[in-house]
Amino acid sequence: MAISQKTDTINWSPCYSLQWEDFEGVPDTTKKSFDAVSNPVVKYFLSSTEDTFNIKVICFFVKSKSWARFKNNDYLLLHERGHFNIAELFARKLRKAFNEYKFNYQTIRTDIQKIFINNTKERAIMDSIYDKETNYSKDNKKQEEWSSKIEKELNKLKEFKN
Repeated sequence: MAISQKTDTINWSPCYSLQWEDFEGVPDTTKKSFDAVSNPVVKYFLSSTEDTFNIKVICFFVKSKSWARFKNNDYLLLHERGHFNIAELFARKLRKAFNEYKFNYQTIRTDIQKIFINNTKERAIMDSIYDKETNYSKDNKKQEEWSSKIEKELNKLKEFKN
């Protein structure tokens, strides 16, 4: 008999779309204006020697920190999927930036950290614009436009998918 292990994360994959069952967190009662919150994360792992470096970038969704008050709204689910896809888009942008990085053993840790911080800031700006323009999923036409836009941007950076 196999023992299944329940995991709290979902790695981004083009073959999987978030489902309402993935939102396992308890709704935050202080955020009454939000119907759902998703928690996609982008992380990197750096290893280096004096001659070379290796960086791995991952994008994943944290189920226990993601929640929804109402799990019956298709546009809201599409919207939350959009946030996960935006996270993957910025994971790809990060991989590209790291790929273009000119190796300097003396400054690699601070250089890489700066690249990551700038990437994180840009992602936060895009997430904010996405929320405003779609009115947090309530503008169905804008939601569909954004979903298409995000997909196109992901395709432009497909060579940097994990």
